[in-house]
Amino acid sequence: MRSATQIDVVVVSPGDVSTERTTVQSVIEGLQMWTGKRGFELKLRKWEDAPGGYYPGGIDEEIQKYLNIPKCDLVIGVFGKRYGQVDKPPYSRTAREILRAMEANLSNRGTPEVIVYVSSEAALIQSEEEQVQYAALQGFVEELKTKNVLLRPYETRQFNTALIRDLLEQLDRITGQQRSSSDLAWRVIATQPVIRSNGYSELLGELRLKVSGMVPPPDILLHVDITVVLSTVVSGRLDTQGFLDVTMRSDKRGALGRGKEPPSRTNVIRFEAIPLGVGGTSIEETLTISGIRGDGTGAVIGGSIRALIEVVTDEPGFPRTTLLREEMGIASAQEPMKFTANRCGTRAVENDQSRQEVRSFEVHFEAEFPGAFKTKEQEGGSGASPADHGTVVLVMLSGIPAGFAVFATVNEIRSGDQEPVATAVLIDSCGLPIGKSPRTSALSWERAAMTQVQSGAVAWEIVSPNISLACPRLTFRLDLVGPQSTSFTINVAGCMSPFYDPLERYRGSSTLPIPRFLRIAPPVALTFDLPEET
Repeated sequence: MRSATQIDVVVVSPGDVSTERTTVQSVIEGLQMWTGKRGFELKLRKWEDAPGGYYPGGIDEEIQKYLNIPKCDLVIGVFGKRYGQVDKPPYSRTAREILRAMEANLSNRGTPEVIVYVSSEAALIQSEEEQVQYAALQGFVEELKTKNVLLRPYETRQFNTALIRDLLEQLDRITGQQRSSSDLAWRVIATQPVIRSNGYSELLGELRLKVSGMVPPPDILLHVDITVVLSTVVSGRLDTQGFLDVTMRSDKRGALGRGKEPPSRTNVIRFEAIPLGVGGTSIEETLTISGIRGDGTGAVIGGSIRALIEVVTDEPGFPRTTLLREEMGIASAQEPMKFTANRCGTRAVENDQSRQEVRSFEVHFEAEFPGAFKTKEQEGGSGASPADHGTVVLVMLSGIPAGFAVFATVNEIRSGDQEPVATAVLIDSCGLPIGKSPRTSALSWERAAMTQVQSGAVAWEIVSPNISLACPRLTFRLDLVGPQSTSFTINVAGCMSPFYDPLERYRGSSTLPIPRFLRIAPPVALTFDLPEET
């Protein structure tokens, strides 16, 4: 029996589980640091360590004296496929040792504790002798089910993990001390915004991890690893060190660090060695994870993007323990907008040099949900993952007859003196704003400034925060100005931009812009007839 500082552990088993017996010894040795800091020492006894020599009563009697099962603190029994040697039917030597421990437990009011592991890999049994042994073992297991014993089935590859978990629980009971990790209560709350199904770098919901209880002592739990696994690709900014622009912040301690994308794990964000606080004190804290961006193009319309959140202890010299593992929705995907176009009429105008036609049409971008169109600040959310620009809506034109110039209103058509929501911007070949406003032309429409369209495309960036208060319909007017012509048809396509075709467009990147979109632009055909005489 243990003294004030010693916990005696005995392992018993037949001879076919040598690997498991070695595991027991390794785990006991690995826990010595933990028990030592608590003021206890683990002492493992097994039959192989019994003193050798000649014993008139037989070696078995001497082994039982050495093991001293009735006076130990914990007995671990392990069975594989064999029941063990039966020299005093109906019980094998191992079975008798377990029964002896159970009898002592009753007479000593709870000492020793007894854990019995039984292999669940019966499919590996082949020989007739093994079948006989296994049948006897199953009979003993049925008997144990009616006793006060912790009975655990196991698979060989998981034995180490199961043993650590059970030993820690039993040591808690023996020492009368509780591991504080079990006293911590975790709760996860996720916001679930609607994201655009054509967006490669959509800002997903925030995760709030609420933890309360007693912070464990430093020798048990000081840090945790927090991992978020998405059902889509992580597509925020990614630097050369693997860090993302995803942050964790405590409501009590401020910033705790940035998330990291493990190599070849493009859907994983990991925060490593996050401190929980000073051991032995209570905690009531909220950890908020912000700035998670994901690819919305692979999500089912109306379906959700899921996040698996896992919190695991991270303390050197101590077994890793899962404190939280929970899955929840973190965003839902919807079609962001509807694009339409319509003719507004054709008129002829004359100047001193020639007679020209002005053929007008309007394009409409109608948001399908609030927040489909955003300013640069709104695209960046709380600031954890800043955006490069606001939402950009783009019109692409084809089929323009030779000799015609195209003009577009600088802002959307609006009533009264309302503040403009969108303004025209110069773009590159991918629809990316290049930081300059286009030059206004002499042509205007009802006092609305217009700009000449270059290269068959015109874009407007959202600039007013009022855009997200409702589901707006943005309308822009375009004029085709050129010589008299016969009837002709043009194609008008509208989409969000910028858009990218490289394979890496949906991955985390240090160079690709935020936001960026899938190029979906089915064209609308507009036919213009000859103008009426004026």
